[in-house]
Amino acid sequence: MDRSHTRSIIVLFVAVMAGLLASRFVRSVWPDPVVMFVATAGVIMAVDLLLTALLKRTGWEDRQES
Repeated sequence: MDRSHTRSIIVLFVAVMAGLLASRFVRSVWPDPVVMFVATAGVIMAVDLLLTALLKRTGWEDRQES
């Protein structure tokens, strides 16, 4: 497994953990399963996009080797 895959897995892991925390918070505020699913998915996507953008901006983007 190369570095780009490792970074992608770490970013996805952090995003899923943030989504699970958001799910627990939403469950305490509004216990509807549909709302929990939408909030969890939204947080996972937002954190994934944010971390990916930050990594690209700081120069940690996936570089293709020729």
